[in-house]
Amino acid sequence: MIDEKIAGSECYPTRSDAWTKDGILEAEKRILTDRIPLFESMINKLEDDEKLCKLLFSLLFEGQNISYNPYEASIQKGYMLSFNFNKNKQTGVKTIRLGGKVIVEAVV
Repeated sequence: MIDEKIAGSECYPTRSDAWTKDGILEAEKRILTDRIPLFESMINKLEDDEKLCKLLFSLLFEGQNISYNPYEASIQKGYMLSFNFNKNKQTGVKTIRLGGKVIVEAVV
């Protein structure tokens, strides 16, 4: 977003200008107000899969821990959507990543 849409704009003519606190805040504002197909797709998948939605809710908002099971359909669907529940495939989930960003850390 910053390199593609913010840098080169009137307010942020160079990449260095865009990669400032103000440039990052501008990118955040656009992400939250624009319709982004990736996020829309992920939201639709969560709405269609009640079990995956409940799993993510328990991890993110209730702080519950889950055991890693590579055969669990909801975990596999989560991976397909870029939710990396357990990078090292250890017993118990320590982190959830969305793409390259850690969005929650759960205590094992």
